[in-house]
Amino acid sequence: MSARVPGITLRYDAKRAATGLGWGVFVDVRLNGKRHAPSKFFATEAEAEEAYASSVVTVTELRAEAAQQARLTKALNVPALPRAPKGAVLFETLALDWLEKAVKPPRKTASTYRGYKGLLERHLFPIMRSWPVNAATMSPDQVTEVLRDHLHKKGLSLSTRIACQRCLGAFFTWVKKRLPHLLPYGNPAEKLSSDIRQDAEMGIRLRKEANPMTRQQVEAFLTWVKEHAPEVWEVFVWLTDEGSRVGEACALKWANLDLERGKAHINDAFSYAHRWLERQQGNEDGLGEKDTKTHRADQYIDLSDRVVEALTTLKSRNLEAWMARGRPGKAPQHVFLNRDLHPRRPDRTLYAVFRAANKALGLVGQTGKPFTIHCLRSTFATLAILEGKLDLRWVAMMLGHSTEETLMAHYFKYVRLVEANPLAGVKR
Repeated sequence: MSARVPGITLRYDAKRAATGLGWGVFVDVRLNGKRHAPSKFFATEAEAEEAYASSVVTVTELRAEAAQQARLTKALNVPALPRAPKGAVLFETLALDWLEKAVKPPRKTASTYRGYKGLLERHLFPIMRSWPVNAATMSPDQVTEVLRDHLHKKGLSLSTRIACQRCLGAFFTWVKKRLPHLLPYGNPAEKLSSDIRQDAEMGIRLRKEANPMTRQQVEAFLTWVKEHAPEVWEVFVWLTDEGSRVGEACALKWANLDLERGKAHINDAFSYAHRWLERQQGNEDGLGEKDTKTHRADQYIDLSDRVVEALTTLKSRNLEAWMARGRPGKAPQHVFLNRDLHPRRPDRTLYAVFRAANKALGLVGQTGKPFTIHCLRSTFATLAILEGKLDLRWVAMMLGHSTEETLMAHYFKYVRLVEANPLAGVKR
């Protein structure tokens, strides 16, 4: 006889005996507040005993799963969702409407749309999904509690929580403009950047400082790449000598280059977010290219002698590779290509070569931080400032900054170093 378990009983039912199934196993237990009450009937007591043992195993497993789920819920401390009053507009419903009508391209960039969509689905909807959008529920205190406490307990970093705050701020701004009666007392996510920090996070600065290579480091880096990964050497020469973002380099086309005059027109950039959006819209042939981050159509830059020489050789090599394949389709329009003669993207190859070169040469920044590919952009800017090639307006033009003030905001420390030594550095 199986050991008896609370909530599971085995008994003879005289009323059912006439049907030939008089012995029954009755289950009546609650799991996470829900009743689980299946019953089974058998002709003999032996069959019922066997079924009883099977039911004990099943219920034991279900109780263990329910206990585990309860522990996870308690550990995350997810707040109870408020009961939505009749006629209320729920957060998820309104947020999805906001994404489609106010954020989805062309109103915002694909990266903004994808970023906000990801923050909502991964972090905010699991907590606030069925919250009614009104002044009582969406108060600054409750929004602060979600961003400071609940998301922190889920393991989210400060930068991600601030990104969630900016997402909510943009959403509530749209709500106040479209449905002002829902939030009559202001935007509940505004001015919370300090309130959502834990005590240990008060001194953290989220804006990353420039981490450039020195002249010796960057030349050693390029020498290593030319020797060990020559197929991407020209890409890194472009990034270090021209200061472009890696997405702008990957979208560069021969039509935008004038190698004889040493000029280039930067008007496109590759974006993985834009390529993702194209696929969502069914465009499998899209290149994932859009206008640049600063949306400038008048960014014309000067090419260094090293870049002109490298690209002249690369153009001939690309044409030879295309002809060796039987000249399929049109000649490649992009400057930097992979082995399949498709546009080179910021892919595993590019990042793997960058990491391998830094590891082999032991390259780190002055503060001990490792370099990233974006540091090559900072390297161009700081070397141009410190070596005094041209004035700050030229450096800002090369980087695609709209004003000289933008350049100063990013590289003020290096400009001050030059000002301290009037015999070196750029002209102002």
